[in-house]
Amino acid sequence: MLMITEWTPDSIQTMSSFTLVTHLSLSECILPANILFGIISALPSLKDLEVDLQLDQADEMGNEAISFKHVPKLDQLMFYHERGTARTAQEPENLIEFLMRRGCLDSIRVLNVGICNGDAEVVGRLLNKLGDHLEDLRIDFPGLEEELDATDLTRNIHFEKNTKPQHLQFFEHPSRHPIMPTLLRRVASPHIQTVWFNHTPANVESMQPEILEQILLSPKYSSLSGVRFTINCGARPGDNKPEYDMVAQSYRSAFAELQRKGILRLDQKFLYP
Repeated sequence: MLMITEWTPDSIQTMSSFTLVTHLSLSECILPANILFGIISALPSLKDLEVDLQLDQADEMGNEAISFKHVPKLDQLMFYHERGTARTAQEPENLIEFLMRRGCLDSIRVLNVGICNGDAEVVGRLLNKLGDHLEDLRIDFPGLEEELDATDLTRNIHFEKNTKPQHLQFFEHPSRHPIMPTLLRRVASPHIQTVWFNHTPANVESMQPEILEQILLSPKYSSLSGVRFTINCGARPGDNKPEYDMVAQSYRSAFAELQRKGILRLDQKFLYP
């Protein structure tokens, strides 16, 4: 275990000797942007990066002059930043912009990203830039209650051009988010084999099933072999089984063509394990 009470240029420089470190996870991160960028750049063998930034607290650029020594080539990135407003021109670049500019994401294979208004535009640019290394794309919408700007997010996304993901996952009720049909059309690719909607509501009609099914059955999803819905229904295993059975039947009816083709998959999400 590494314990550092104060991040200085010297302490970050010391991390360059950690040549065997391939995974870095920063939870509830409130580090200034230059310190965060310095830590990531100090690890020459970094492949798997997880960063959960706290709301607007990591947007300040610290005063220390930090050198960015290495350019790690990431294989997996998980990035969450629950920010409600877009970055202004006076603010420092965010983590995704930094990683893109440095070339750290050129061969990314797994991307797990939380999208809100503050990062929608830069995430859209990232998704458009991703190449054919990408296999697994997982999208979350933290703070679903806010109105996410679909234009900023989807403006430049055209997966058919250069990206060949095999698996899509959407988390935390995104299936009923108003931008979902637009996003599904934009990320459509004949290479996609599975689409998974996690944390879906018991009320299937709130998810625009006719529109979703029409999109998923289009030629742009010609390789699709499984569409999975994980339904929120019950606090613990065994709870509300009659209710879940009714909800599951409503899903089969609402997505009748997916059911007929044998690619509809249903399971249950519990509040507690």
